[in-house]
Amino acid sequence: MSRHRPEDDADLGEVLTDPCARLSAALLLSLVLWTPFGLAALRSELDVVQAGLRYLVAFIGCRLAVGTIAHLMATYHALQLSDVLDLAAADDQARRRADDVA
Repeated sequence: MSRHRPEDDADLGEVLTDPCARLSAALLLSLVLWTPFGLAALRSELDVVQAGLRYLVAFIGCRLAVGTIAHLMATYHALQLSDVLDLAAADDQARRRADDVA
């Protein structure tokens, strides 16, 4: 039985910045969106070429959406890190004596 370690936990930001995870998320989301058209193609209510084109459109849209969300999350995470670093630098300045700050 393996023990659970906190460093094994990957937060959502790390998952969405991984290119393989972003591709997987886009593929799964596009399949979910395309399912009604796939079922219609299986019942011969929709031509296979049209179903394929609809999947392609769904995949491209999902790929762009997942990429945009990942970019926004990475930007937000970078802003949070820069704020933390700015606060740490300001705290360091506050602890120094006035004649050392020059």
